Amino acid sequence: MFEELLTGMVQKIPGTLGATLIGYDGIPVACITPTGPRADLELGDELWEAASIDLLRSLEGMRQISHKLNSSAPEQVSIQTEDFTLLMRPLSDQYVLVLALSNDAWAGKGRYIMRVVGAEISQELP
Repeated sequence: MFEELLTGMVQKIPGTLGATLIGYDGIPVACITPTGPRADLELGDELWEAASIDLLRSLEGMRQISHKLNSSAPEQVSIQTEDFTLLMRPLSDQYVLVLALSNDAWAGKGRYIMRVVGAEISQELP
């Protein structure tokens, strides 16, 4: 179920390097890494999962800071490097949707598709 939604999301966003639904416990629920013309820049499954776990730690820190500031939790976090852009969208207190894009991909489209697909995934989460 989740793999199908992630695959659909990845197919709608040219330049996607990977997408994952992961729990704050660090266990990936679903992980998609497309193959295609930019295969040299794609993250391998193990590397992608390890990077997602490290990102969760950062996001958890941001949630704690927001709580201390009496603010709501982050709705989305973007990290842009010279090589790629990472988008993270918390879906619940337990799950986060992560999307990696090449820098020539449309990050705005990625954000929009993540919001739409994230809502669908949220309906299916326990």
